[in-house]
Amino acid sequence: MYFFKKKLIFSFPKKKKMLLYVNSVDYIKNKESFFHETLDCNTYEVIDQNLYFINFWILLLTFLKLNFSSMSYKCTMIKWVRPKFFITNIDNDVNFYKLKPLFPNIIFVAIQNGWRGKANDIFGSHDFKNDPLYCDYIFVFNEDVSDVYRKFFNTKTIVSGSMIANTLKLFDPVTKKKKISFLLQFRTRKYYPFRSKPKKNNNNYLWDDLFLNTSIILKYLGEYCHLNNIELNVIGRSRHGHDQIEENNFIKEYIHHDFKYIPKVNKYSSYNATSDSKVVVSINSTLTFELMALGKRVVNINTRSKIYQDIEDSFGYPAIKVREGCFWTESLDKEKIFNLINFAINST
Repeated sequence: MYFFKKKLIFSFPKKKKMLLYVNSVDYIKNKESFFHETLDCNTYEVIDQNLYFINFWILLLTFLKLNFSSMSYKCTMIKWVRPKFFITNIDNDVNFYKLKPLFPNIIFVAIQNGWRGKANDIFGSHDFKNDPLYCDYIFVFNEDVSDVYRKFFNTKTIVSGSMIANTLKLFDPVTKKKKISFLLQFRTRKYYPFRSKPKKNNNNYLWDDLFLNTSIILKYLGEYCHLNNIELNVIGRSRHGHDQIEENNFIKEYIHHDFKYIPKVNKYSSYNATSDSKVVVSINSTLTFELMALGKRVVNINTRSKIYQDIEDSFGYPAIKVREGCFWTESLDKEKIFNLINFAINST
């Protein structure tokens, strides 16, 4: 365990019925928390998944036992709080499941919080045969992903859909305004390695490699909307000001017509930003499937496999096995993409 860029908390953690295993955003227990609408913040304690927030007293107890690992710290916190339920919305964090055998009398609950694939995700990156993972209950998006979880995990599953999308109202299916929204997948860490597996030239794959197709799609959308007199919104991904500047600059490199950049300001802003759009265009993302479930017309262009063949699975994995459909494709052909958008706009 290292202590650079950590924040020490000096209040004693309280005994609670629930202990939540969350990221640093949810740790603060404000309205941006994943659990804000579902749990009273006074009914649970929290532990930061990445230990950006560290409780001084739990850390001291851990060190007094001559334990210095992050897992030892987490175990000390669990023993101190003595919860009946240990809950996470980070369903692809292996360390959460590894704690279950150590606390057989505590009910472990995971909540699916994102689209899950095989390659570079929990179903394909962990050796389940030699290192089995355990959980009492996992709340999942649908029956198909439920089958996958039960195949790999020692768990029971409950189909709940997306917890965040479940709190939102369905979109009006009759949207008269001619507007397209594109869900940006840009990362400011574009020169960082995405995968350690090297390319044929022995260089690592970078995040920037994934954005090559994004830049092409931005060009196509700018041209399509200009030719058809349609408004274009590009919905950002980051909530941080300096990242949002980079997002906007990235978009401007490839769209040379009018567009509106809409930065993400809270956990619901991306959903709300698409409310009056006729069609949403995306590369695979959790938001894509949530918007579809809420009644929004979507065109999905899943082309990352052209950069790295095992980077993620086909659109709609594991339910959809067909690579091409009436509103999804793995092609970067401009005419193909334009036809999909035409279909989404004009279909009744």
